[in-house]
Amino acid sequence: MKRFPSVLLGMLLILPVARGQMIPIQPEQWSPKPVIHAVDSKYHNEPAVVMLDARRFEYIDDNKNKIHMYYTVHKIIHVNNDHGIEYFNKVYVPTDGALEVKEVHGRAILPDGKVMEVSNENIKDLKDEDGHSYRIFAMEGLEKGSEIEYYYTVERDPIYFGREQFQHQMPVLASALELVYPQRLIFEVKPYNCNPTSKIDTLPSGKTVYRVDIPEMAGTEEEKYSSHSASLGRVEYKLSYNNSGSSGQRLFTWNELAKKAFGLYTTNAPKDINRIHQFVTDRSWAKLKGDSDKVMAVENYVKSNFAYREDAGDDGSDLEKILKNRIATMVGLMKLYTAIFDDLHVNYQFLLATDRDNSEIDRNFENWNNCDFSLFYFPALKGYLVPTKRECRYPLIYPDWAGSNGLYCKNVSIGTMNSAIAEVKPIPLEDYNKSYFNLNIKVSLNEGLDSLIIDSRSIFGGYAAASYREAFNMSTDDQKNDLFKSMSKNQLNSENIIMSEAENPGYEDANKLKPFIIHQIVRSGDMVERAGEKILVKIGLV
Repeated sequence: MKRFPSVLLGMLLILPVARGQMIPIQPEQWSPKPVIHAVDSKYHNEPAVVMLDARRFEYIDDNKNKIHMYYTVHKIIHVNNDHGIEYFNKVYVPTDGALEVKEVHGRAILPDGKVMEVSNENIKDLKDEDGHSYRIFAMEGLEKGSEIEYYYTVERDPIYFGREQFQHQMPVLASALELVYPQRLIFEVKPYNCNPTSKIDTLPSGKTVYRVDIPEMAGTEEEKYSSHSASLGRVEYKLSYNNSGSSGQRLFTWNELAKKAFGLYTTNAPKDINRIHQFVTDRSWAKLKGDSDKVMAVENYVKSNFAYREDAGDDGSDLEKILKNRIATMVGLMKLYTAIFDDLHVNYQFLLATDRDNSEIDRNFENWNNCDFSLFYFPALKGYLVPTKRECRYPLIYPDWAGSNGLYCKNVSIGTMNSAIAEVKPIPLEDYNKSYFNLNIKVSLNEGLDSLIIDSRSIFGGYAAASYREAFNMSTDDQKNDLFKSMSKNQLNSENIIMSEAENPGYEDANKLKPFIIHQIVRSGDMVERAGEKILVKIGLV
């Protein structure tokens, strides 16, 4: 899914630029006479060890009131065995969104001291099946104990907040993040799950260098059901001040983000407001009794008749085109729901969330890049609506987005002007007792006493019901029959189905938190045996 801040790039404040001749970027270098690093014996069983992982963002003013940003990565990896060689023998340089690839260099240092540099002819362009683009090159002739070294620099559109993850599966012995920028700018940095040292220097050219050095970090294996990515060592950064503009005024605050989100989703042309009013009138939603009924009716109609497509382009965020084509991006869906709720006078707040398994929204560090998803919160109803998740229905939030902080955009009015202010606070998960999977089974012998009649009700509630209800509603009749057969075989050890039906399958039932129930009656002769005058029932197989 497209990150929320990316849709605001065109709305970001234009940073005043100090005019002057553009200063060249800081060149990256490697040792002209590299030698193999000594690796501690405690790492000899590791497939590989990352000896260096250094990254640099450099911001440069030009003489046309424009800022350029260059991103440099420099890595050295020591490979211990065949697994390590296989893992690192191809180097991928991501070039998605790159304005220009300035340089790419790679080499292998063998245990005997021989150095083999990668020629430009062997660096190829690649686009994978998902559409991501790379520069790729192979490291030929690697042996156990070899080292791979490479660095590259790409120019990208400037970004003023982000995160760099440094901890991975392999041990990392030295990591560094450098921010290089004009003195008029002030960046802030915050580490998570690591204890780096930092220093700020001034170069003769007048640039500021903010350097963060991270000590040795152990490799980590992902644990099932853990928030693995969020617990890894990383460094986040953001631009906080620009002294060429309003000196002392903090930039990219949570309040500013809330204000921009409000403006993005509520600004519509009068003709579009009139279209939405007619759209609402035609469906008689205003006649429904309460806000809860209105929210449910709107959600079930929109999710049944409009498709979410992040590749829909500008048409997918234009209300006129959305009503015509029935296709919308995340921004388009937010604008559509917002216009409808405004017409119905439903009280809502925008809520920006993140996936707690990957990142967090920190009240004390305004990294906009962590606000990945947009949804609605209804304060009076204490419920949520997730426009982009068809299977997730009001009042439930998508579970991975709850259980951590969210950015609530609280509506404010000053005279005739409407906007929003930010409040960072936890998004509660639904009570765990309301999400369940229960089996209610009645077993009886048939008249001939040679088989069992099993009457089973598989009862799914809350979040557990969402995926099953979605699968059932999106299936053809044949696929539904396959679903019935699969559940009968896996849960009841029988494919001899007498009756199957689904109870409460509709999304309206999901809105009312009714359980989704698969009711089946099956016959099984495999669970009954005769032992003389006795009948043995294998009840443990039910």
